[in-house]
Amino acid sequence: MGTGGDGKSAGLLTGSAVAGVVVVVVEAVAVAAVVVVVVVVEVVVLEVVAVVVVVVVVVVVVVVVVVVVVVVVVDAGHGCGSGGGDDDDDD
Repeated sequence: MGTGGDGKSAGLLTGSAVAGVVVVVVEAVAVAAVVVVVVVVEVVVLEVVAVVVVVVVVVVVVVVVVVVVVVVVVDAGHGCGSGGGDDDDDD
């Protein structure tokens, strides 16, 4: 009977060991799945952020270029007008 008892104990230990391994594997798979989801979400978010940053930079550059062109044109216009006026006054 002692051997039978030992056999049952060994069986229970083996069962609990298998259950432990299963739990560890399930946890590892769950963690891996979470990591994959987080990485995918981060990549998507980073891509969206990158696109937004690029769009903002392009818009800012376009606005700056337009402002510079307008300022240069206005200054050139004023310069020509005042220059012409000065030339007329001097004559």
